[in-house]
Amino acid sequence: MNQKYSSYHNLIQCCSDFGFMPNIVLCTMENSLIYRFCQEKIGIGIDADVHPEKELLAGLRKIELYDDIPWKINLVCRKNTVNDKVISRLQEICCNLD
Repeated sequence: MNQKYSSYHNLIQCCSDFGFMPNIVLCTMENSLIYRFCQEKIGIGIDADVHPEKELLAGLRKIELYDDIPWKINLVCRKNTVNDKVISRLQEICCNLD
């Protein structure tokens, strides 16, 4: 993720808290680029695990990270659909994420 995302700034802050600054040479919003550069052994990448494409992991080792970095989730819908059952259910799911 690039500087437009709070996860980028949270990562920088966490690294700083541990006394180092990561050498970030490329920031992108394209997860496929993260995986491609890792496959070419250019560096390591950090990505949210929300991508179902298994072919992205070809030749790579995935390391799960557990942290306290907060994620903000926003739900946007039309005013006339705010009370729809589907919207309510989606809101319930998002509010109960662990």
